[in-house]
Amino acid sequence: MSNSKEQTENINQVPSSSEANQAIILKKRKSKWKLIIIIAIVSLIAVVATCFFVNINAPKKNVVSKSGNIVNLGIVAQQGDWIYYSNEDDHGYLYKIKTDGTGKTKLNSDYSLFINVADDWIYYKANYGEFGIFYKIRTDGTERTLINNDDIIFINVVGDWIYYLNIGQGAYENYIYKIKKDGTERTKLNNDNSSYINVVGDWIYYIRKPYDYTEFMKPRHKNSIYKIKTNGTSRTKLSNDDTEIIVVEGDWIYYDDGNGLSKILTNGTNRTKICSDIIGFMNVEGNWIYYSNEDDHGYLYKIKTDGTNRIKLNNVGTIDINILGDWIYYLKTHLDNQSIPDSHLYRIKKDGTERQVFK
Repeated sequence: MSNSKEQTENINQVPSSSEANQAIILKKRKSKWKLIIIIAIVSLIAVVATCFFVNINAPKKNVVSKSGNIVNLGIVAQQGDWIYYSNEDDHGYLYKIKTDGTGKTKLNSDYSLFINVADDWIYYKANYGEFGIFYKIRTDGTERTLINNDDIIFINVVGDWIYYLNIGQGAYENYIYKIKKDGTERTKLNNDNSSYINVVGDWIYYIRKPYDYTEFMKPRHKNSIYKIKTNGTSRTKLSNDDTEIIVVEGDWIYYDDGNGLSKILTNGTNRTKICSDIIGFMNVEGNWIYYSNEDDHGYLYKIKTDGTNRIKLNNVGTIDINILGDWIYYLKTHLDNQSIPDSHLYRIKKDGTERQVFK
């Protein structure tokens, strides 16, 4: 009886074929889920690692000032949510502020002009009265670094190169140079007495001025428009008009012709008269030209690039017109002397509303 009972108990402990199959299935399911979890973890690690690698190796945002701002002293520039500007309320020192008005920060103690922002660096002229030299500084205000000792204006940062006008060599020797952003490979590009350089693509557009006093005193001397390649080749005359300011926007060169405002294509053809207002300062963006009208006390106007929709925007003498987004930034001439700016930087909406001091 004892043996029979033990055999019965052993028989009861042996799992049925159905129970065995369920155990196998459950084991397989556990193994499958372990595999899925392992694959998911490995995939997540791979994604995180890839994102990190891409982030540290991706090119940083390279935002530079537009030529129309640079020919107007380059007193403001923008990169992302930050505006960099020459603070007229604090000796023209370089400041930054967020577009929402927060985070105002002083970056240097130089009177800073021709501001360009590229990657993590700000390039500018440190102005000292009659003389100024070329610096760069980090966007956080650190690592102020001398690039060279040339007395420069019209700084244009494009790619790995900086193009500028060297005005420290004599009254009629304002030549175009380029230099690498690290201060190496300084190269002279032309032998014309030059002004108002605009760098667009592979071309530098500029005004060629008289090359000596004798030419300057000629009754019909001309400040003509020229262009050269950024490597200094292919010097080309584009216009015989006598001009004092040019702004290149898209396929067009906008300029004062001595008797108003005109435009020509960048190949020198299709000269078109826009208006007869005498131009003091000018900037162009999109389909609009913004200018100070010397026929009306230097007040700020705008006009379509086709010559239509001429509109007055303010009632103050306006100089050094810079454009960022929906705003026009400018300096205002002094009440007693129209050639002297007062001590504030102003801005106004493109429709002429919301005029305010920007400091």
